Amino acid sequence: MKIKKIFPMVSLLSASLLYAGGGFAINKNIQIADSNDQIMSDADYKKSLAEQENLIKNYGAAETFIQDGVKYSYYPNLKISFNKKESHEDKEIKKVLTTQSFKIYEVNTQMQSQGNNTSLQKKPAVIYNTSSKKFAAFSGKIIVQMKEGKTFSDSNFVISKSYPQMNYVILNKPENKTIGESINSLKANRDIDKVIVEILENLQEPM
Repeated sequence: MKIKKIFPMVSLLSASLLYAGGGFAINKNIQIADSNDQIMSDADYKKSLAEQENLIKNYGAAETFIQDGVKYSYYPNLKISFNKKESHEDKEIKKVLTTQSFKIYEVNTQMQSQGNNTSLQKKPAVIYNTSSKKFAAFSGKIIVQMKEGKTFSDSNFVISKSYPQMNYVILNKPENKTIGESINSLKANRDIDKVIVEILENLQEPM
């Protein structure tokens, strides 16, 4: 069996919204790998998944949350990069995993508190799907579907994109709230019909 690398895509919902709005949802810092580097062997794929599972045991999750019946763990100090070429700044950061599809770096709390402005700070944080045993990435966005005729109004959240004709709003996760707190706060809003944490999955997929 051969394994095809699937580049990180936003959820189907967000992708369709952004297509309709003429936008582009994938993180601007993500660069797509060369088209001639798409296939990995079955052995390499299995090795990659084993490395991911072993790595995650060495780090404590900041939080866990459930979406659509799936339990996810969130690791804000681990950043995922899909760039084949590292910047000079990135090379100075501790790299904890390299696969054919992506690299993972450790950005410690001290670096973040000092405002270390590396390109890695802007990259997606690692999410671990405890069901599939695979890494995913958190875009930092939360999608909400508004009830018919309602508009979003909550000063605790910053709107990234708004599609009033489709009743959808894409929000930035607040820095002072966990993912779980953000979900609970939004679900308590009677004007909101559905809350979706935008998770980029299927970073590696069998053909």
